Amino acid sequence: MGARLRPAPTEPTPQARRALQAQAARRLQLVEMRKQEATRLKQTANTEACADIRSHIRLLDRRRIAALAGLAPVARDSGKRTRSRAIAGGRPVVRRMLYLAALQASRHHPRFKAFRARLE
Repeated sequence: MGARLRPAPTEPTPQARRALQAQAARRLQLVEMRKQEATRLKQTANTEACADIRSHIRLLDRRRIAALAGLAPVARDSGKRTRSRAIAGGRPVVRRMLYLAALQASRHHPRFKAFRARLE
């Protein structure tokens, strides 16, 4: 069939795209692992095992990653006084790289361009 139809050769996936796909797959694995650990925590009665599971969940906590980039809202409440949350702290280099990537995507990628237009 291939000799008769003579399809165009498939271009290999660029290295950058393969790396991004691998990172996305790893993130999904970690999210799934966090869900599994939360289920185990509910089903475990042993205090030592619970402590171990809690420490593993803390390692997989998405909020810590957001805080690392300075993207997690920080609560500055006192007593009954509740203030609005704002992002603060984190690593400026990480935040800057994420911003630049999002900016370029919103300028050039049709999907992100449309999303940006809806926000404006």
